[in-house]
Amino acid sequence: MQLASETTSRLGCPSLSGDLGRNASLCLLAVAGLVEALLWLRGIENQIATEVWLVLVMAPLAFYLTRRTSTAADEAKAKLKAKLLEDTAEEAVGSSDDAKLLEDPAEEAKLLEVKHALWKPDEDFDVNGDALSYNLLLDAYAKEGQTAEASDLMRQMLESAVQPDVASYTSMIEAYGRNADGGMAEVWLAKMREAGLAPNAATCHQVVGAWSKCGEIERADAVISNFQAEGVEISAPTYNTMISACAKRGNASMAEEWLERMIYEGIEPTVASFGAVMGACAKSREQADVERWFSKMLEMDLKPDGACYTALIEACATNQNLVGAELWMTKMAQADVPATTGAFNAMITACVQAQDVQRAKAWLAKMLQEGVRPDFVSYSIIINACAKLRDAVEAARYLTCMVDAGIRANVQSYNAVVAAFAKHADVVRAERWFNKMVKTGLQPNSTSFNNMISAYTNSGDDRLAAIWQEKMEAAGISSN
Repeated sequence: MQLASETTSRLGCPSLSGDLGRNASLCLLAVAGLVEALLWLRGIENQIATEVWLVLVMAPLAFYLTRRTSTAADEAKAKLKAKLLEDTAEEAVGSSDDAKLLEDPAEEAKLLEVKHALWKPDEDFDVNGDALSYNLLLDAYAKEGQTAEASDLMRQMLESAVQPDVASYTSMIEAYGRNADGGMAEVWLAKMREAGLAPNAATCHQVVGAWSKCGEIERADAVISNFQAEGVEISAPTYNTMISACAKRGNASMAEEWLERMIYEGIEPTVASFGAVMGACAKSREQADVERWFSKMLEMDLKPDGACYTALIEACATNQNLVGAELWMTKMAQADVPATTGAFNAMITACVQAQDVQRAKAWLAKMLQEGVRPDFVSYSIIINACAKLRDAVEAARYLTCMVDAGIRANVQSYNAVVAAFAKHADVVRAERWFNKMVKTGLQPNSTSFNNMISAYTNSGDDRLAAIWQEKMEAAGISSN
């Protein structure tokens, strides 16, 4: 390897610094070492011939790596900044990994040192004065909704005589959009125009997203109209944002209108476009509309996903069409679309809506057999159904299964079980489950205490019923 090491210096390569430089140098040494080994194995002993051959091979490689390193330096620095931002953002929301990291004072000091290098650039770590580097970090701030930091970086950008471009302003709009601040998103749109920059489809998408998050669908619609008047082509993600916003508001007809408008404008809808509309129609009990959009989707050669099939099953469930729900579950399997937790939950709901709790239990068992993890909703549907049928033992069994599966139950889950035992005047098990709830750290509410009062009243023990009334009052809970 001595020859390989000497060769890199004799090639006249410029000095490379940082991780990129070290990686480039290591790459040169590795390749040179490999070539040297091959030459030695072939029995080439002429040192001069060997070095000449290495120079001919290595010179172009060295030049390429050097140029690549110099042109990629700024991007690497900005990516490091973005990574730091991501780490500190996770720290802010209580990421377990970052929490462990900051338990070590040395690691915390190291993090602060990097922060100083980032926020107060020196000769060794500088943004290097181009918009791309700033934009990479701005984009990271935007994704986290960190408006103050993004604004400060824009100020630094201008002070460094680096002119923000369309991407810079669009990131600022996104940052405010993620905080559902449509007003400030519009302010930055105005600043973009004042800077003589023409907004594009991405800018439109972010402004529309900001107003949609505010629930201001009409304002978002007006933004789209204004951009179209300026000749900006509206993108598929923007239409999807409008469709989703309408669906979340529960306005199925408006969601349908936006999908129809999307198709009319010649913008190819995505699976998500149809899924959102179908989901909205399902919640509106419009089974026929859900199936109509499903058929339209197939006509456009789009493959439905789990969300689409879930909407079909939900539509059947809300219309108490158990046969239809099971038919769509079968078709979902035949289409090789993996059944999701949501699909199984919709199926379990369909069974309960049809008052067939036994079949609901069977679908939960099938869910487990297929390796699909049940969630809080999966168990809660059956717990509540059993409780309503006064099947306290089964309600308690499924609550136990839920807890054993590592799913945290809420007060309502325990209340359902306690109420079921109370109806049978089974004060022992009612009180046992009340105490289990308290031990988990959950705070009993008025329903919890009233269930216990009912349990003792139903058992004919008015004295203990009165004691539970006093406990509720002592806890500062009104009986209403």
